Amino acid sequence: MTVYDELGRATSVELRWAKTANATPGDPAAVPPVPAVEDTWSLFVAQNTGAGTGQVAYVKATDNITFGPTGQMASPADGNIALPDITIGGTRSRASTSPLAATA
Repeated sequence: MTVYDELGRATSVELRWAKTANATPGDPAAVPPVPAVEDTWSLFVAQNTGAGTGQVAYVKATDNITFGPTGQMASPADGNIALPDITIGGTRSRASTSPLAATA
């Protein structure tokens, strides 16, 4: 993905998805009832792909992204994911003011 800083300079950004919860059917008869859980994903944005020990390589952009049976984003319902402010190669990009929008 390409993001732009305040001066319009383009910077390539790597995004990675991580599955954070597997779907479970739940058990409404259990005491207390156990709700069903959907497959859940988180989106991470590369900040320093050459990070060493103790350095941050990826920053979590968001939690709890879910997809429907056809692969279409179900949550967030509006399809927008706000990215965190990131610094790549000394260039700061404030991507959070323009959320990443899912397109069909």
